[in-house]
Amino acid sequence: MAIVVVDIGTTNIKTGIFNEDGRLLHSFTERVTLEVDASGRAEQNPYEIYSKVVSSLRQAAKFTKGEAEAIFFTSQMHSAMILDREGEPLSGLVTYLDTRPSQFIDEIDAESYELYQETGCPPLYVYPLIKIIYLRRLLNPRAGFKVAVSVKEFPLFKLTGHLAVDVSTASGAQMVDIRSLKWSEKAIEIAGLGEENLPELYIGEKEHLELSSEASTLTGFKKATPIYPGVSDAGAHSFGVIALERNVLALNVGTSAAIRVTEPSPVLDGRHMRFFSYYAGNSRWIVGGAVNNAGVAVEWFLRNFATAEEIVSETANIDRFTLLDIETRLSPPGANGLVFLPYLTGERFPIRDPYFRGAFYGASLSTTRNDMLRAIMEGVAFTLKMILEALKEHGLNPLLTHGGGGGLRIGTWRQIFSDVFGMPLYVVREHVEPTLVGGWIHYSLAQNRIGYREALALKDEILDGGAEPLAQNVEFYSKYFYLYFKFYQALKEYSREFHEFRKSLLKDFF
Repeated sequence: MAIVVVDIGTTNIKTGIFNEDGRLLHSFTERVTLEVDASGRAEQNPYEIYSKVVSSLRQAAKFTKGEAEAIFFTSQMHSAMILDREGEPLSGLVTYLDTRPSQFIDEIDAESYELYQETGCPPLYVYPLIKIIYLRRLLNPRAGFKVAVSVKEFPLFKLTGHLAVDVSTASGAQMVDIRSLKWSEKAIEIAGLGEENLPELYIGEKEHLELSSEASTLTGFKKATPIYPGVSDAGAHSFGVIALERNVLALNVGTSAAIRVTEPSPVLDGRHMRFFSYYAGNSRWIVGGAVNNAGVAVEWFLRNFATAEEIVSETANIDRFTLLDIETRLSPPGANGLVFLPYLTGERFPIRDPYFRGAFYGASLSTTRNDMLRAIMEGVAFTLKMILEALKEHGLNPLLTHGGGGGLRIGTWRQIFSDVFGMPLYVVREHVEPTLVGGWIHYSLAQNRIGYREALALKDEILDGGAEPLAQNVEFYSKYFYLYFKFYQALKEYSREFHEFRKSLLKDFF
């Protein structure tokens, strides 16, 4: 029977139907809306998410004739909302892009290091812990309210009648003890919550719920079909790019970007707290960092400086990634002396600063748009290298990179990552969706259908060559990275000072 994997993302809900051997039989995508405004709000409508999940399952049920061995979920991390005692939303779903909760980050500052040691999550406003503090102050909900620490709980509740979340996704909430895999007592105390306010925690790759009679009618799947809360999209992606060994770095480049290594136990930084440690699933942890500004920085460039290319892409039917690749190649490594700090929306790792903003340095009369584009791509790679260097300080020394995500469709960017990291880069083959594949791998491992040896053997089927590091570029970028880091340090204090200036004197203009 088929295994249906559903991935709930920030902009899309992707569904893949696999047979028992892991062959993808069918897949499709549903778009979802992200509502943003100038206040920093970035929310999703939980009813829309649930409606699109039902629509996705209905399509899957038509393909499988209502039969499925299991329905397995993966999802984005770091979202939160408040529900009433009946499980109906009292707020929108506050996503990781929402900056409004940042005003409360100082409230956990005194205990941030102890909290990091317990949960593996540094003090960041993107985490649901801060979002819940923010939402409680905003809404002052009545006794008996419930909290959701991800996008999953509400759809799972509507499908099964249980308000539940998997440990893998919840471990990115700053609210789970990273060793015991139970709710963190310290985090729950800080949030002012009791057990009655929390969703049920499941080892989501192993433990399942059942599809209710009402949901069976809505979706077309048989009543009591097993529903697995699953794992996080980060845990699924790392497994989907076959980054299962300690010498492999997982790279994901989309709107945001991340690097992660897979470990048999949590690994934590010192008081700098430059990387996270989350539970991936199947007795593995992922250690690394994520950045807000990757593909979104390229999109910003295209929107403001490359309208002609957009027109050419549409009228001549030329893939925009091909055009970007051609233009970036016209600028040499180092972008003719142009450096870009890509922090257009503040940054998570490793700097943990919501107020830092993007900056170019080195522009001259000879600077071109091609230089700007390359500098943006190099800046993203340098920021991820800052995280990689922190991992290396703790004995995590990957030798290969396995990558996926739309950004890696740009050949020059693949080469930049390979050169900056100083290691070969392998990327997923065209039409492979690593998060969906990773969901199937997690499920199959948990059911003892395959072992890690069989999962590793999928590498040649899933991955293709991406880029080999060029010795002269590796040497150049190792020196250029040092200058990049000094540029960031030089602007660090100024950035906070300028933010305060804008807030106090120019609020009417920004």
